[in-house]
Amino acid sequence: MCLQNVKVVSVSTTLSTNSILEGTGSPVAMILIGNYDIKQELPTRYFLQVNGGHDHNGIETDDLDIESIKGFALSVKDKVTAFAISSYFSVRNHDHELRAKELILELTGRPVVCSYELSQDLGAFERAVTAFLNAQLIPVTERFMKTVEAEIKSRGIDAKIFMLKCDGSVIGIQSALKKPIESIFSGPAGSLVGASFLAKKE
Repeated sequence: MCLQNVKVVSVSTTLSTNSILEGTGSPVAMILIGNYDIKQELPTRYFLQVNGGHDHNGIETDDLDIESIKGFALSVKDKVTAFAISSYFSVRNHDHELRAKELILELTGRPVVCSYELSQDLGAFERAVTAFLNAQLIPVTERFMKTVEAEIKSRGIDAKIFMLKCDGSVIGIQSALKKPIESIFSGPAGSLVGASFLAKKE
């Protein structure tokens, strides 16, 4: 088969899995908004907890402390590659996460990941860690995908590039770069999808 006839490339990678297991992700700042009772060690030393958040009905429980977020963002922007934000009950109302994200983007230009974008679970701390891990993976995934794109073009292939997710489905590059955590275990998933196709079995 001629490579020039290839129109779609699906990339399966263990990059995210390995990065998390080996602790080689980029430095990330974490912001928790609301009444968190933190009983576990946080995955970063660049951390801020501020007033704000909502209740289970999505009603604001406290004003968002914009000034503290602003000061924190400016103080760590040269030490981190991204920010992760998790607000209490943001799955019911993500206004505070969005306001914090807009402010940080404006002040730093760094990628910002909101927890509600990745999970609809009520566990605020668990959502925070998920957002943190996703933010960690953004720079390394961008470098990886640029290398993949360059390699494909060098072979004369003009194709759409997708990344395989852990459930065996695929997403476009731009979506993959925003949510690289969804590629965790895409390596094993790719093996199973390929085996299924070759064996002609479900």
